[in-house]
Amino acid sequence: MLSIPFGVRSTFIVLAALILPATIADAQVPQRLISKLDAPLSSSVRARHTDTKRVIIRTTSDGIPRLTNALKGNRRFVRRHHATINALTAHVPVTELEGLSKLPFVESISEDAIVRAEQTASDASTLRGTLGLPVQSPGGDGVGVAVIDSGLEEGPEFAGRIEGFYDFTQDSVKWAAPTDGYGHGTHVAGLIAGNGVLSNERYRGVAPKARLIVMKVLDENGAGYTSDVIDAIEF
Repeated sequence: MLSIPFGVRSTFIVLAALILPATIADAQVPQRLISKLDAPLSSSVRARHTDTKRVIIRTTSDGIPRLTNALKGNRRFVRRHHATINALTAHVPVTELEGLSKLPFVESISEDAIVRAEQTASDASTLRGTLGLPVQSPGGDGVGVAVIDSGLEEGPEFAGRIEGFYDFTQDSVKWAAPTDGYGHGTHVAGLIAGNGVLSNERYRGVAPKARLIVMKVLDENGAGYTSDVIDAIEF
C-alpha cells in the first residue's frame, strides 16, 4: 500500500478554494496570491526560500501549451506530462511559484511529494484461509493484475506469469528485467498471485494463476515521487 501525503491529494481531487480578502503585514506574502499552492509550498514562499522545488502543476483543459511556454527558462525543467489530469511535473524555483499561481490557466500547484511503502506485520495464518477462500477456489486464470510498488524479485512463486516489468523511477519509462531493491512489491505480488510452491502451497496468493504486470515506482528505500505513481496509473 502506498501512503500519499495530504498535501498532494489535490492532484486527484478538485477542491473549491475560498479566496478571502485580507490585509497582511508587509513581511508576509498575501494569501490571495498563493491560494493555489498546497501548504508546504505556501510555507516555502512565505519563508522566502530560494531553492528549487519539484512540483505538480494542474491546469485548465486548454492550459498545458501555455504552461509549457511559461516554464521555458534557465532554472525550470519539465519532467513529466500527465494528460489525464491536465498537469505537468516540473522543477521550479520557489521565487517563481507565486507568479505561477497567479496565471489564470493554472488551477493548483502541489509539491511532488515522496510516497512510501507501508510495511504491516502478519501472523502465521495463510492468506487464503484468513479470507475464507478454499484451497481449490478460482485461481485467477486469464486475469492480469498491475502492481504499482517497489518492483518484483523473480522466483518460482511467479514463474512464467510476469508479463511485463516497467521502471518509472528513471527519467523515461522503460521496460526492464524484474528487480526489487526494497522487497515490498514482491511481498504485495505474493499476496496477490504467489503460487505457494516454496511453502508446499501453505502460503498462496488469492489468485495464484494470475498474470502480473509490474510497475516500479519506489526505490531501494521504499520511496518514490508522486508523479511517478501518476505516470504508472496513466500507463
